[in-house]
Amino acid sequence: MNYFAGVSRAECQELERRLDNRCSICTTSDPGIRVGLKTGEFSLDYDGVTGEVRGLLCSSCSQKFGLLGAGDHELLQRAQDYLKTFYEAHNG
Repeated sequence: MNYFAGVSRAECQELERRLDNRCSICTTSDPGIRVGLKTGEFSLDYDGVTGEVRGLLCSSCSQKFGLLGAGDHELLQRAQDYLKTFYEAHNG
């Protein structure tokens, strides 16, 4: 796992244990490959404003989450509303 300043190795290991070494979003046990990280490591996800650790992410979810704007809660809500509206309209 990549480590974030202020989070100890023991805290990271406890998080891995608690999450059963799975991605906090998609629940895969395969962390995938991400440039800059060792092969097979999850990313430690944290709030960029508060520094609070949110969970572990596989490389796919980490990249998608980052591109979507993980720190912009209003943007994430609008994206969710957009998809919900589409699926409700097309799936009754």
